[in-house]
Amino acid sequence: MLVPAGVYLLLRGGTPDARGWSVPMATDIAFVVGCMAILGSRIPAGLRVMLLSLAIADDIGAILVISIAYTSDVSLVALAAGLAGIAAIVALTAAGVRSRGVYAVVGLLVWIAFLGSGVHPTIAGIILGLLTPARPYLSRGAFAPFLSRWSDSTPRPAELRTMLGAARETVSPLEYIEHALHPWVAFVVMPIFALANAGVTLDAAAVRDPVALAVGAGLVIGKPLGIVVASWFAVRSGLARLPDGVGWPMVAGGGALAGIGFTMALFIADLALVGPAIEAAKVGVLAGSTLAGILGILVLVLVTRHAGTCGTGSASRTPCVYTPARPSERPAD
Repeated sequence: MLVPAGVYLLLRGGTPDARGWSVPMATDIAFVVGCMAILGSRIPAGLRVMLLSLAIADDIGAILVISIAYTSDVSLVALAAGLAGIAAIVALTAAGVRSRGVYAVVGLLVWIAFLGSGVHPTIAGIILGLLTPARPYLSRGAFAPFLSRWSDSTPRPAELRTMLGAARETVSPLEYIEHALHPWVAFVVMPIFALANAGVTLDAAAVRDPVALAVGAGLVIGKPLGIVVASWFAVRSGLARLPDGVGWPMVAGGGALAGIGFTMALFIADLALVGPAIEAAKVGVLAGSTLAGILGILVLVLVTRHAGTCGTGSASRTPCVYTPARPSERPAD
């Protein structure tokens, strides 16, 4: 994330437009997933997981930047109220409270408090998401004997409600909420968010604007460079290793795909810049993302075409194909 910001500052540092340094930092998950879907089985599972994890981390990083760099006039009273609400959620979780309505009300109050504090309320969303339990209250092993009590008879209505409530407890709150909110997020929230922030007059001359060029360079050059360099340091230092079946050329192709920035980049442009610079930044986001997507797809097609073992450097001309394990070969839950 630092390298695309640095590329932008290299081109626009020392000008009023320098405030837009964070525009090319974030990767758009939806478009990256779409590009990988176009490539299909050419993309090994390791690269998919790497890019999705990276995009999620980028989104969190971008929201943190928004909350820190573009927040002014903080109200300590409102912020304290928001932190008190977060402490209340931690206490409720520790006490075993499971009512989603209670958490929804407290979470809404936390969001309102952060909004009133001057800190961007999206930071409250991150905290609430991280506090949501990712493990079920009741394991499936514990639920099995509970279910066997009615295996030979038809449960009465009250017993059936108890059984259904227990079955719900075998799903973690995080998984349940994700499943419940997914249609609303995918088909309502995200389209409205994208359309509300994407409004821009497309003008060929705007592509040559210095701000548009700086944003585009950050996405097309800075993003893949930052990913490859950071990955190389992580591997060389022993902190990490490349995913199975993924070589450095494939990391470079994935890094190019990660240069696709849309929703968060457009949102930050509205916050960071003023006047014509906003429109120029949005044009740079759209043009740079398009070029990054094309470049990433081309690189990955070439790499997988000439690597028989998914980027490990084989001289074979066999296309790289990732074959998922059959159900019988997958480890048991």
